Amino acid sequence: MWPSTYGGKTSRRTGDKRKGLKSLHRLSAYATNARLTLAQRSILEKTNEITAIPELLDHLVETHQLKGALQLGCVFTDGDSGRLFQVCSPSWHKASMWRATVLTLFPEMFPGPLGLSLAGDALSRGVWELEPRQIREHGLGRHRAVDDTPAGGGPGMVMRADVICAAIDAALTPEDARPRLLMSPRGAPLTQRRVRALANGPGAIILCARFEGVDERIISARALEEISIGDYILSGGEIAALALMDACIRLLPGVMGEAASGTEESFEGGLLEYPHYTRPRMFEGLEIPEILLSGDHKKIARWRREQALRLTRERRPDLVGELRGGTGNID
Repeated sequence: MWPSTYGGKTSRRTGDKRKGLKSLHRLSAYATNARLTLAQRSILEKTNEITAIPELLDHLVETHQLKGALQLGCVFTDGDSGRLFQVCSPSWHKASMWRATVLTLFPEMFPGPLGLSLAGDALSRGVWELEPRQIREHGLGRHRAVDDTPAGGGPGMVMRADVICAAIDAALTPEDARPRLLMSPRGAPLTQRRVRALANGPGAIILCARFEGVDERIISARALEEISIGDYILSGGEIAALALMDACIRLLPGVMGEAASGTEESFEGGLLEYPHYTRPRMFEGLEIPEILLSGDHKKIARWRREQALRLTRERRPDLVGELRGGTGNID
C-alpha cells in the first residue's frame, strides 16, 4: 500500500537567506523522519488546496490509502496546515474506517489479543477502531443491577431488556448503519462468507451476553442478529466477540501483507486448506512432498486442490454437500 498525501506547506521562520537556509518543507521533513520516499502525481490544471483536498480524500477512500493524509492531519497542525487538519477531522475519519463497538460487563478484556500482532498494528495505524462500553453504566439502583430472575422460574439470571436496550441506544447515532450482533450459542454459525461481508461493511456493534442470556425482547426490539462461533458454551460472549473481530480485521485492506494470503485459506473456496510445508526438507524421517519442490506451478496447484478435497471429504463432509448442492463443482 502506497500512502498518499497532499501538502506544499513550509514552516514559518525556518528559512534564512542570509545563512543559506531554505524553509523547512513539512511533508519532506515528515517523510524523512518516517523513512518514506516521496513521489509526485501531476494534475491537469493548476488548482488550489480547497478544491484539491476533497478530490484527494475521495481517491484515498477508493484506493484504501487513507493513512498518509491522516498522518498529515495529525502531525502538521501548526500554521496554515490547520486547514488540512479540519478536513481530515475525527468524524470524517470514523465514517471511513471499520469500527467495532462492544457492549460488555468486562471492557477490560478488550482489545486483549487484538492489541497485538497484525490487528494491533492496524489498530495503532487507524485502520480500524475499537470502543468497549460498560453495560453496567446503565444498570439499575445502587448496585447497577443488569439482570434479574427468569420469568417462569429456573436457574440463573437473565440480562434485563431495559438495561441492555439503554446501553445499545447510548452506543448508536441516528446514521449508524452497522449491523447489531449478539454472540449466542443458539445463533447462526459464523461462516467465512459472513465474515467477509462484515469486513466489507462499516463495522459492527457487538453485544456480549452473560448469565443465562438476554431477555428475548431485546433481540426483536433492537433487531439483533444472533451469531455463534461453535456448538459449545462459553462463560460469556467476549471471547466469541474477539474471535469474530479477529476474523474480520485480518481481511481489512492494509492489515495482511499479501492479498493472496486471505484468499487461499480454509473456507474461502468452500474447502479446507491444503497442507503446508517449509524447511528443513527432511524432518524426523518425514520429507516435503517432491511435487512441491518441482517448480511446476500447474502440477503444484493441482496437488493442492486434490489435498484440499481429500481433507474436506475426511473432516468436513458437510462442506462437500454444500458445494455439490450449489453451483460449484467439487471435482
